[in-house]
Amino acid sequence: MRPPAPSLADRLRHDLEQGQILDQDRRYLMLRADVLMGLFAELEPAARTQALRALGRSVQRHGAGSVQAYARLLAGGPEGAAPSDPSTAFPSRASAESRAAQALLGDMAAAAATLGWGVWEFEPDGEALRLTVRNSPFAAAARDLGLHGEPVCHAIAGMAAALGRVLWSAPAEVTESCAAQGPPGAPLRCVFHLRPPGRDPSSGTHHLEETEP
Repeated sequence: MRPPAPSLADRLRHDLEQGQILDQDRRYLMLRADVLMGLFAELEPAARTQALRALGRSVQRHGAGSVQAYARLLAGGPEGAAPSDPSTAFPSRASAESRAAQALLGDMAAAAATLGWGVWEFEPDGEALRLTVRNSPFAAAARDLGLHGEPVCHAIAGMAAALGRVLWSAPAEVTESCAAQGPPGAPLRCVFHLRPPGRDPSSGTHHLEETEP
């Protein structure tokens, strides 16, 4: 039996000599959530929406390499940078309920917790997936900064879209009901719906309208 793939928590390396945090060749940065979201609080509403969407697209683009790397490790491939073609990293993309998909979703949830991105829970939703995120750092910081009435978890939506590229060979269509849109004191619970391209979207706010497939 093949030993389980190492988790992101086990793979992260703090290189104090070079002042960097690495997972193989992928560099991470520790940053306070209020510092990041404070940037968006400084912007006018229209500019803030554009900047949040840009963050989501950037996470989708660059996070795809991490998702593919996780899938490759789970499939027993060599460590290191994943191939640009997701079909060579993930052996079974037909069903989000397959064993391979469930292993990848579990690894994604563990990685999110490791990086402080909240508690992620994936559930099948027909041909799609529902992702519930408790204690999103983006929503929590936005509330504290007084950003109400608009979704702010574009980074999570971007990673979800990147996950769709591995599961369905194209970025997922992502909608969200964001905790930051609720009243102060309400539970920090964001719900994302991930669908293969072309499926009917559920109610919620589209994050990545400007993203090309």
